[in-house]
Amino acid sequence: MRTSAEIYHQVRWDPRFDPARFVLGDQPARSRTRTRPSARRTGPTTGLLSPPPMHRRHAAWAVLTVRPGGAVEFEETLGRVRGRMRALLTALGDAGTADAHAWPRPFETGPAWARYAIGLGRTPPDAGRLAEIAGRWGRGLPGVTVERAECGAVPTLR
Repeated sequence: MRTSAEIYHQVRWDPRFDPARFVLGDQPARSRTRTRPSARRTGPTTGLLSPPPMHRRHAAWAVLTVRPGGAVEFEETLGRVRGRMRALLTALGDAGTADAHAWPRPFETGPAWARYAIGLGRTPPDAGRLAEIAGRWGRGLPGVTVERAECGAVPTLR
């Protein structure tokens, strides 16, 4: 079965149909007048109507910090952390955080440390539950910590 969005896009791009004559359930109601893309309004309010950026859709974050002893240990531990990141996302999903997302690059780095952000979705686990999940995941990773941060504590991710 196709979704109404798929049907809408077929109607919209098929030259045999006039999209102004169709209104589907998940699409906002449109007036019957067609506007050219250049005639659409732009201004300070257009940003208010758009959804927030992906990195601001999470109620809380898990900040994963890699800070082992020396430079050699840092490279080894960083590689192991990056290799096990999916396992942490799976553990979070199994704990009920279905919409967790890991940011692919560290948001802060130094000569022998790096910090990664993991969005915990709209219903994040509390700090104790996150510590329990991260503790099981982080066994054997010296110098790796996972801490909970509220949404505004993580900088804008690029």
